Amino acid sequence: MRKKINYCIVFVISSLIFTYFIFSLIENQKKEHLSNEEEVIRVTYNNLIESFKIHSSIVYSNSINTPEVKEILLDVNEATDEKKSIIREKLYKKFKDLYINMSGFKLKQLHFHLKNNESFLRFHRPQKYGDNLTDIRETVNYVNRYHKPISGFEEGRIFNGYRFVYPLSTQTQYLGSVETSISMQTIINALKQNTASNIDFIIKKDVVDKKVMKSEKKNYRQCLYFDEYYHEKSISPKLDPLIYKLITNYQDQENLHNKINNNENFSFFSKAGDNYYITTFFAVKHAISNDVVAYISVSTQHNELLKSQTEYLIFLAVLIFLCFVTTLFIYKINKDKEVLIQKDELLKEVQKIGRLGYWEFDISNNYFMLSDQTYILFGLSKKEFNNTYKNFLDFVHPEDRHRVDSIYTQSLQSKKTFNIKCKIITKMGKTRYVEGICHHIFDDDGNIHKSLGTLHDITTIKLYQQRMERSKEQFESLVSNMSNIVYRSQNNDLFTMLYINEYVVEITGYTVKELKYNKKVSYGSLIHPEDFKRVKKFIDNAVKHKIKHNVIEYRIIRKDNQIIWVNDAFEIIIKENPIIEGVISDITAQKESYNKLQKFIDTQKNIVILTNGKQIDFANKQFFDFFGYPDLKSFQKEYNCICELFHHDDEFFHLGKIDEDENWINFIGTLPKVNRIVKITNKDNEDCVFTITINSFEKDLLILSFTDISESYKEQNQLKQKVTHDKLTSAYNREYFEQSYQKLILETVNTNYSLGLAMIDIDFFKQVNDTYGHDVGDSVLIELVQEVNSFSRDEDILIRWGGEEFLFVIKVKSKEDLIKSLEHIQQNVGKHTFKHIGKLTCSIGGACYMNNEDIYATLKRADIALYEAKATGRNKVIVH
Repeated sequence: MRKKINYCIVFVISSLIFTYFIFSLIENQKKEHLSNEEEVIRVTYNNLIESFKIHSSIVYSNSINTPEVKEILLDVNEATDEKKSIIREKLYKKFKDLYINMSGFKLKQLHFHLKNNESFLRFHRPQKYGDNLTDIRETVNYVNRYHKPISGFEEGRIFNGYRFVYPLSTQTQYLGSVETSISMQTIINALKQNTASNIDFIIKKDVVDKKVMKSEKKNYRQCLYFDEYYHEKSISPKLDPLIYKLITNYQDQENLHNKINNNENFSFFSKAGDNYYITTFFAVKHAISNDVVAYISVSTQHNELLKSQTEYLIFLAVLIFLCFVTTLFIYKINKDKEVLIQKDELLKEVQKIGRLGYWEFDISNNYFMLSDQTYILFGLSKKEFNNTYKNFLDFVHPEDRHRVDSIYTQSLQSKKTFNIKCKIITKMGKTRYVEGICHHIFDDDGNIHKSLGTLHDITTIKLYQQRMERSKEQFESLVSNMSNIVYRSQNNDLFTMLYINEYVVEITGYTVKELKYNKKVSYGSLIHPEDFKRVKKFIDNAVKHKIKHNVIEYRIIRKDNQIIWVNDAFEIIIKENPIIEGVISDITAQKESYNKLQKFIDTQKNIVILTNGKQIDFANKQFFDFFGYPDLKSFQKEYNCICELFHHDDEFFHLGKIDEDENWINFIGTLPKVNRIVKITNKDNEDCVFTITINSFEKDLLILSFTDISESYKEQNQLKQKVTHDKLTSAYNREYFEQSYQKLILETVNTNYSLGLAMIDIDFFKQVNDTYGHDVGDSVLIELVQEVNSFSRDEDILIRWGGEEFLFVIKVKSKEDLIKSLEHIQQNVGKHTFKHIGKLTCSIGGACYMNNEDIYATLKRADIALYEAKATGRNKVIVH
C-alpha cells in the first residue's frame, strides 16, 4: 500500500511540475503579447505625433516665422488697446485662409500670445482674447520665458490637445509666441486607422476642473470605470460598450486601479463574448511637468493567444497522460519484479543489478556462444571471441579458473546443475564479480549434448558489501572507543535498549548484556526516581511535537549505588513505534565544578557573572541583590545581557562605543584597565560605578567581576573639578584646556565642524577695579561667566584664561558661523546690566583651527585678532 502511495506521489509531483512548466510558458507568452502590444501602441503614437509635428513646423517656418509677420507684431507688446485691435485685424486677415487650410494637415488651432503670456488672437475664437495664460498654459509660459519651442499634451481654457508652441522674435526684440495644435480626437482617429482597435480617451478631473472655462466643461462627461477621470464628448460621445465590458470583466480590479493611481502604462487580457482582447492604457504626459494627465485606452482582439493556450493545455493533458501511463507501467514492472524476487533469490539479485548475460556450449560441435550482455560484461565485440570453451575460461580470473573448470567437469560427470560465484577479467583488465548457474540439456540417449548458463554481474553488490563490512567494523570500533554511551532504545517506561556500546559499563557499571533488551536490568530503572517523571514527560513531549534534536540532564544510579549526573542528547526517529537514538555523557564532574563555583562566587562582594557576551549563564547572589531579581530566569525575561543596562555616558564604556555586531567583552578587554569602567543603576534607582575584571572560564564563557568604585570615583571627580575649574568664577581653567584640547580636536575629525577659539576681553576692566574695588571686579567676572553660559550651548566651553581675559571654545561649520556666534556673545554682554556698575562691553578676537596646526598657533591668531579689535575701537568682533 505504501508503495502505491509513493507512486501516486511521484505521479502527482510530476504532473505538478509539468503543469507549472506549461502555465509558466503560457504566462510568459501572455507577458510577451502584452509587452509587444504596448510597444506597438507606443511606436504608432510617437510616429503619429512626429508626423503632426513636421506639419506644424512647416506651417511655422514657411508661413508664420517670416519678416512680414514679425513686422506686423513689432510694436504689439507696447501698443494701446486700439492699436492692438488694428494689429489683431491685420493678423487675422493675414492667416484666415491659412487657418482654414490647416485642417488639411489635421492642425486644429492657431493661437498668438504676447510675451507676457496674454492671449492675443485665437483663430478658433477670435472674439476671445486678453486673458492671461500664465497659470493656465505652462507651455506658453515656458516658450515666452526661455524663447525655446516646445511640444506636448496640455489642457487649455477651451480645448486640450497636443500643442506645438514656437517663439517669435526679431534679432533685437522678443515679440511673443504662437501655437498650433492637434486635437486628441484627431490622434485617436489616426490610431484607430493604424491599429483597427477600439480606442478611448480619458483625462484627469482635476486637470479639467483647474483649467477649462466653466462654459466649456459641457464638453466633458464622467468616466464610468475610473471615478477620477472624464471622457471628452467629442471623442467619446457615448460609452464604448466593448471597452467598458473588458475593463469591468477584468478580475483584478484592485491592481487595475493601483496602476491608474500610480500613473503607469499597463496592459491586460480580458474576455468579451467568445473573444479575447488585450487592453492597453497608454499614459499621456503633460508637456512641461511630465506628469500623467490622461490615458489612451486601446482594446485589440487577440484570439491567437487563446488558440496557443489551448494547444499548450492539450500538450499538458498529453504529458500528464503519458506521465500516468509511464508511472503505471513502471509500477507494474516493479510489481512483477517483486513477484519474481519472491519465487527465486537469483532473480532478485538480477533485478537488483539489472545486468544479466547467458552462454550456451554445444559440446558435440565444440561451439561456445555468448549473449550480447555477456559480450558487454567481458568488454568484447563478437569478432574478438573465438567461440570456444578454452577462450571462455581465459576470461575467468586466474585465482578462480581451475575451480570453475573443475566444478564444470564434475557437473558433466554428475549430470547435475550447479551454481558458482567467481571473478572474471575484462578485456581492459578490470576485475568483476559474477554469479553463474549452469544447466545441462540431454539427448534421447540421456547424454549431455549442450550446457546453458547465466552470468550475473554482482560487482556493485560485492563492492558495496565489502564497503559496508569495513564501515561496520570502523563504526563499531569508533563507538566502542567513545567515552560516551551511544544507544538506541524504545520509548517505553523501561527505555528498552536495542543497541548500546561497550562504554556503558564505565558510566553505569552494567555490561551491554545486562542492559540490552532488559535481560538483567532496564535503563529506565537506573534513572533516579526523583527525575524519572520529568525525563519521561520531556521525551513524550519531543515525540508528540516531533522535536528532532533534544538535550536533557538527569541523575542515574550506578550499579555500585553511586548517583551521577548525565547529559542525554537524543533524536526521535519517528516510525510506527518511535525510536530514541542518542549519546549519554557523564557530567558529574562538571556539575560539581559549577556548584563549587556558584558557592564560591556567592561569597564574593563583587557582582560576578558567567557569560559569552550575549547571554548570562549564571550569576552570584550579589547580582540579584543589586538588580532586585529573584533568579536569572526572571532577569532574562527582560534582558539578555548586563551590557544592556550600561549608561550611555561618554565618561564610561557603553554599547554605543562599539559596532552593532562586535562582542563588547572582546572590545573592553583591549582597553587599559583604568578605562574598563561602567555606570549601572541598581534596584533603588541609585547610579553606581564599577570596574570590570575579565577571566577565562571554558570555551567561549568568561567570568566577569564588577567591583563597585562609586565612592572613590566620586572623590576623584570632585578632585578633578577643583583642578580644572577656576576657583572664583567656576569657569574652566587653563589646566582643563591643557588636558582636553587634543580630545576637542579629535571630536571634529571626519565631521563637518571645525574647532573655533576666541579670546574675550572686558573693555576698560582696570577702571572697574580702580573705581569700584577688586571685590566688585570679582563680582563682574562671576556675572560675566554666568551671562555667557546662559546663552551658550552645552557643548560650548568658557575658560578663564587670566585676569579679565577668557577663552571661548566652540564647534562651528565655517568662519562666518564663528563670527555670527561671537557677535551674539558680544551683543548680549553689551545689553546686560551688571550689578554695581551697569553696562560694559567686551572685545573678541577669534580663529578657526586648521588641520595639523599647533593649537597654540591658533590661539596666537585669536590673540592677534583680539589686539586688533581693541586697537580699532573695542566692543567688536574680529576673526582671522
